[in-house]
Amino acid sequence: MSNNKLKISRFILGAILGIVLVVFGFVRRARIHAHAGENVTGIAFHNPNSKLFEKTIKWLKKNKYTFISTNELIRILKDRKTPPKGAVWITFDDGWRQNLDNVIPTIKEHNIPVTFFIASGPVMDSGYFWWRLIDYYNEEIRAVYNKNKRDLYFMSERNRQELLEQLFEKKSVECPRDAMTTDEVVSISEFEQVTIGCHTVNHAILTDCTENEIHFEIIESKIILEKLIKKKINSFAYPNGKFNEAGKKVLERNGIELAATSENRLIHRHDDTLLVPRFTSMDEGYFLENLCHIVGIWKPIVEKLKMFARRIS
Repeated sequence: MSNNKLKISRFILGAILGIVLVVFGFVRRARIHAHAGENVTGIAFHNPNSKLFEKTIKWLKKNKYTFISTNELIRILKDRKTPPKGAVWITFDDGWRQNLDNVIPTIKEHNIPVTFFIASGPVMDSGYFWWRLIDYYNEEIRAVYNKNKRDLYFMSERNRQELLEQLFEKKSVECPRDAMTTDEVVSISEFEQVTIGCHTVNHAILTDCTENEIHFEIIESKIILEKLIKKKINSFAYPNGKFNEAGKKVLERNGIELAATSENRLIHRHDDTLLVPRFTSMDEGYFLENLCHIVGIWKPIVEKLKMFARRIS
């Protein structure tokens, strides 16, 4: 089956399951639970299309979620304070250039506090994210290196960077710019609704890094971004949500007060400030499926369905 047909099939199946979960009250119960306790809903966006993002924000407002900033979340976690009812924390990972058109207008229109976790390397240098480069050179990676895209997520940082450098030197494919420019990062940092956080230099997965690489990726990204926006940075998001103790220690020693993972659960006021969970939103797709993602029910239900399918196969 072609990639296009797979994508269409995935969209249809996702839409059907999303409708079922909404109709049978799963989303409503998750929303009630989020509003009832001492919890905050953290949502990680990456590169959402404008229509999906705007519909998601309007749904959150209609359902009486209270938008909070990173500094407000830090105070809740550090002081063990009870958060506002239905508190929701909105974040964006990587620093996608399309966020300027697809996200910023909605943020400003609805006056929503948000945080952009920026990978400084693509912003300052090439403009591409490494996994996007892999997409352009996918056939060559298979033929020459006998690897696929998934393999690169589990390589050591040094080996991954060496392979990427070899690919980029070939320049057989013109790679469009995906990351914001330095001027664009400075521009959004001046909006009152926006907080800038770190996301390493090279979007390095910390569990694939040596201690020296972890030190460089965290500290250098903080130095670069603080110099660029002329503001102190106190937040960080782990690339791919993966973390380790070495990374936590570097963050703690260098003025990072909050670090975000991609653990699929609500934030509780007693959580570790350097291991803050977030639900991951879709970049595109059917709106009702995305609701299931942002209230946290999609992943556990799909995992149960996969387990059931394996048992009967």
